Amino acid sequence: MRVLCAYTDLHPGAAAALAVHAPGAELEDISRDLLAAYWQEITVRWGGSDDLAVVEHDIEIHAGVLPAFASCPEPWCVFPYEVTGRGTWLDWGLGCTRFRLAAQRAVPVAAIEAQPGSCPECSLPAVPGCWRHLDQKIFAAMTAAGIGRCVHWPAVTHLKITGPPAESARWLEPECCTG
Repeated sequence: MRVLCAYTDLHPGAAAALAVHAPGAELEDISRDLLAAYWQEITVRWGGSDDLAVVEHDIEIHAGVLPAFASCPEPWCVFPYEVTGRGTWLDWGLGCTRFRLAAQRAVPVAAIEAQPGSCPECSLPAVPGCWRHLDQKIFAAMTAAGIGRCVHWPAVTHLKITGPPAESARWLEPECCTG
């Protein structure tokens, strides 16, 4: 399994956790193109020769993440993380996710890029690889292909959230990025 962590500002806690729990992770500085480099790094690996795990730059993984990804037979796995500091959880995003090779081949890059999206920052319609849309586009393309996600617990830590951990989870659907 390939593990990708694309970053512009790699959080020290995320780096430390990757060093311990995913020492072979591919750390890629994507500051060269803030809108599309993240997607470019994913597409280089998508549909290649192995499963692909993505761990975002502000996610602290734990010891159970990679073993769960390796042992779960499901095509798409996600470890949820808190996004607001008020008990709102994301269980469909790219923060900490794994795509089996079969899922990547069933949902090619073109199918993901064909998903709609709009964003005032990258113009209307959205740039095909705009990082603001990747979660939504991959979710939509996987769902359209009949591939559901398997949600694993315990959650990973979103390092940009401060305060005590939430006691409850709320399941989210993709939201529009218009504001």
